[in-house]
Amino acid sequence: MIIVILTYNEELHIKRCLSSALKLTNHILVVDSFSNDKTVELIIHFKSIAPFEVKLFQNTINIGVSKNFGKAISLCTGDLIFLC
Repeated sequence: MIIVILTYNEELHIKRCLSSALKLTNHILVVDSFSNDKTVELIIHFKSIAPFEVKLFQNTINIGVSKNFGKAISLCTGDLIFLC
């Protein structure tokens, strides 16, 4: 099972989301749609302390929610994918 977290300027909520995901799985993929707040900085910090690899993909432009979902799903392998 992989938990996929899509972000765009989620600085206020990303810590809680990552902490919750950490309790449920050992596979987290984050796809950020060019945030301009501290979202990516907080994800990078979380990656450095997580007990397993957390993958982060950063778009070079804001591609919008629908395209970001599509990109995130295309990056996944496995049987169970949970989107957040």
